[in-house]
Amino acid sequence: MRCRPAEAWVEALAAGAACEDPIAWSRHNVVAHAEVDAQGACVCLRRAAHLSQAPITKLYAPAHPAGGSLARPNYLSFSPCGYTLFAYFPPGAPLLRNATHFAPYTGLTTGLATPIGLDAGTSPMPYASTPAGAATGPAWQSDQGMVCIWTRAGDAWTLRQTVPVCDAASAPTTHAFHGHVVDVCWLGAPRAWSLDAPLDAPHAQPVRLPACGPAALLALPSLPLDQAQDELAVVVCTNTAQVSVLHRLPGRASANAPFRVHHGWLAQPSVLPPPPTLEHTRVERCESWMRRVTHLRACAVPDAAAVLVAYATDDPLCAPAVVHLTELQLELDGEMSFLTVQPLAGIPTSTAELCVGAAPLGDTRLTHLAWVQRAASLELWLALDGAASPGAPGGTQLVAWAVHRPVDAADDDVHAPRTPTLVPRVQAWTEAYCVTMLLPHALGVYATAAHGDDEVWATISPESLALTPLSTSLPRAALRRSPLAVSPSGAVACAMLDPSGAVACWALPLPHAPFDRCAGRLVALATLRHASCADVAVWARPHAALPDALPRILHVAADALQLGDTPTLSQLLVLCTCIVSLDLPRDAPVRRRATLLLELAALHRQLVRARTDANTAPFAARLASDAHVAFAPAHAWTLVEGLRQILGLLAGAARHAASDATAGTPCDALLELLAFPAPARLVADVLAGYALFAAYLERVPLRTFASPLLDAQQLPASAARAADSWQAVQSTAQAAIAHAPLDLRAAAAALAAHAPPPAPWDTLFAPRDTHRMAPAWALARKLYTLAARPEHLWDAAPEVWQRASLLRS
Repeated sequence: MRCRPAEAWVEALAAGAACEDPIAWSRHNVVAHAEVDAQGACVCLRRAAHLSQAPITKLYAPAHPAGGSLARPNYLSFSPCGYTLFAYFPPGAPLLRNATHFAPYTGLTTGLATPIGLDAGTSPMPYASTPAGAATGPAWQSDQGMVCIWTRAGDAWTLRQTVPVCDAASAPTTHAFHGHVVDVCWLGAPRAWSLDAPLDAPHAQPVRLPACGPAALLALPSLPLDQAQDELAVVVCTNTAQVSVLHRLPGRASANAPFRVHHGWLAQPSVLPPPPTLEHTRVERCESWMRRVTHLRACAVPDAAAVLVAYATDDPLCAPAVVHLTELQLELDGEMSFLTVQPLAGIPTSTAELCVGAAPLGDTRLTHLAWVQRAASLELWLALDGAASPGAPGGTQLVAWAVHRPVDAADDDVHAPRTPTLVPRVQAWTEAYCVTMLLPHALGVYATAAHGDDEVWATISPESLALTPLSTSLPRAALRRSPLAVSPSGAVACAMLDPSGAVACWALPLPHAPFDRCAGRLVALATLRHASCADVAVWARPHAALPDALPRILHVAADALQLGDTPTLSQLLVLCTCIVSLDLPRDAPVRRRATLLLELAALHRQLVRARTDANTAPFAARLASDAHVAFAPAHAWTLVEGLRQILGLLAGAARHAASDATAGTPCDALLELLAFPAPARLVADVLAGYALFAAYLERVPLRTFASPLLDAQQLPASAARAADSWQAVQSTAQAAIAHAPLDLRAAAAALAAHAPPPAPWDTLFAPRDTHRMAPAWALARKLYTLAARPEHLWDAAPEVWQRASLLRS
């Protein structure tokens, strides 16, 4: 009845044993996977482009407060911004996934949470421990698991919160999760981007999909994504049909235990936390709340402040062959936020009860659930394993249920629907192909299917559910694996192999011809999603050499982003960010140019941030008019480090200018940038800014520098520290300037007068623009002769020294 290589996998799906998700892929193309080493269970973070290399870091679970042991995490999830990591560590002894009984009722309130405004000492209260794991609230038990939440600041991850997880067979408590964590749904994510046509279509353009789920408080859009998404909310579901909401208020991202935790049940209508006006009642039997969940999927609803949860059970108290539905409506309003849990009518899994598509099958069983978003609509897809007739080859019945949202109706219309309903739209039978995994994402719906002794990739038509097998097969080692974690661009997926625990990566079967068009559109989508392009580089490696195809790829990306024929400097910096994340060889000229341009832009931002005068004229204009510019003393050391960096770049250019190299020799990256108008203006303004900063250090008195740094409570000590700091700043800057081969002010003036001819912007990213090397060398010689210090000219070539003497005389 079932295909032989996928038999173990399908059995696991049907039994609910394949719900572990020990791998996750962040927006920054960091892959997190579960691991256990000599120090204990941990989350291992690796760069997606270098999965075989050493990990970036390992995040270990804290010591169990009750002395218990923790196994490797079996559920990992990143927040949409990529700066928060959710990890569930089960206890050392495996939890009972399908317990035969539940613990007797111990007396719980309906809401399982403290009502707003009531004392936590007299009412049940959701509890979240401190990162150190100290038992400051309800006591931990040695057989409990642990949910850990880390946040990222820079490159460092900090454990912020832990929450206990009780065994499914134990009595539910008000401060812990109950059962295995099987799905997590983050809320407040930015609107996703997709294409209005297939990836390889001639005229596909990016389109923005509707917002999904409740909206979190978003700050200014110009802020980085981690700061804009300061408020976070996440819905957590377990295999006992418990639903929990974790809510982080704005301004608490760096606090200990920043998330408020409230617990409820998918099968029971409730409000979490209950308002103080809601009367608390005790329920006779908690068995009516809990379920033995085998499949569960949660999804934020497009254009609605709601989350839909679909789950199947093998509980004898529930109706057989039914997928249960629950709607979660979360109102995010600071301290007054609340979650409404509303169970809905279920849908049948028996094909005999459907009235669409193919003829009904005989004995079938559910193997997969998936939410699929089509533009502004949402559908629930079911994969049913079965056979057309006894003895016939096995296959999969795919059924799509469309979600119909209630329309706005008058308040007095009692017959108008108030909750969403699901209507069967289409079903299709795939004979001899057993679907083992569904992968819906913005670029289409892909699947893996077992056929004979192989497991192959396949595409599924969203309109007809027709499955089209592809010629690409997965390796035999991938037959036993975890669910796939899909990259931000939807081009690559990875999974953990069983039983080795190794991480394997595969490119999804996206179209790759023509290569430039497909790769360029993937780069554009990654840019619009504020994601790294490292996964695009992984997808592109087998198809073509990226450095040679890069100009054409960037042209397609620029067209998709509608940058125009002449991108601005800020738009060029966006393309440079894409180039750096594409993981090109470090010695590739295009990568050196892009990296240097980004570094120069960062230096310019430091100068602008430290500037305190009211004039907003460019630094080059202020330097040309011999005007003064003031800088904040608090940024002095940062600017001194930038000064040393820019002087080092000038020294490298001077060495190239003083050498006897020919035009065919690889040129210095700084000189290459000076051959293009926009980068040349940036270099000139950065040099002028640091020349003005050096002049500021020479003229400003100690009193002006020290006054913002003085402490009124410790005046003598703070004055001494300010004087020492001022002396150190001056001496460090003077030493760097004195040892530089070029005069900073003269070099800035020379570059300000330099106006390179217009050039196509894509030549900036060419592997090697040989016809521009000769002008770059000529500019280097001119710069050296005009700005070199006399004591350094003796080391140069004789003709350079003679020309410099003539020019200066």
